[in-house]
Amino acid sequence: MHTLYTTEAYILEAYPQGESNKVYKLLTRELGLLYAHGQSVRELKSRNRYALQTGEMSDITLVRGRETWRITGAQTGREERVPLAQQIYKKRILHLIGSMVPVEDTTIELFDVLKCGTQAFHTFPEEYATLIEVVTVLRFLNILGYVARPVQDPLIERFFGNTAFTVELIELAQVHKQTLVMRVNNALEGAK
Repeated sequence: MHTLYTTEAYILEAYPQGESNKVYKLLTRELGLLYAHGQSVRELKSRNRYALQTGEMSDITLVRGRETWRITGAQTGREERVPLAQQIYKKRILHLIGSMVPVEDTTIELFDVLKCGTQAFHTFPEEYATLIEVVTVLRFLNILGYVARPVQDPLIERFFGNTAFTVELIELAQVHKQTLVMRVNNALEGAK
């Protein structure tokens, strides 16, 4: 008997496969980044179709096959949709995660950082979206080991301690935005 895994997952990308199937690139908390096959999800009668929207979080039930993961069920996640004006920032973060995280890397912090960043888009006004994106990407690159920093850099360390976004953290990011963007760009350059 196969074991069913039910987990929260961000749907990073979806690729059509055949007439009515799709392959999904998912970031899950427990299983990490993985590819999962959705059978008949492109058909109008599919129950999972609307819960498997790219860029959104869903509760997904998976089963491990011989070589691949298969989606056996999906429900729309409890997370609110990011406001329309801020969706571009979330999509850029998701694309970056999808392109840099190795398959089945089970670093739980990646999921938590993404979830906190997404929640911050709801909490803070639109003018702070760029700061939320920069801090989220910086945290993500730090988890993957791409952020080079001196032994003790108190400024940068303040952004890594707690994953929650606070007013103080956003204000600090606003003051040091150039430094943070420079760190992100250096880390991305080193990742190539």
